Amino acid sequence: MQLKGADYKGDHATKSTIIAHLLEERQLLPSKNIAMVGDTAFDLEGGKENGLATVAVTYGFGEKEELQKSGPDFWADDVEELFRILSA
Repeated sequence: MQLKGADYKGDHATKSTIIAHLLEERQLLPSKNIAMVGDTAFDLEGGKENGLATVAVTYGFGEKEELQKSGPDFWADDVEELFRILSA
């Protein structure tokens, strides 16, 4: 599994850029079979901008109202629910 995040040097400042770079690096095409799991609207917007499925998790840093505005494909209120979504 490959994990990416902000590098604080400004090379990959937005979620969308981070995700795009990861897809390119791993030679993956945008697909709804790839999910961006996030707890902020920035995570979900980055996933959508790159053609990925989005899963909002309500147990993180983000506010539920902001997550709702992003229109995620799926919702997970706990880790067990997230596992069920990703296993489907």
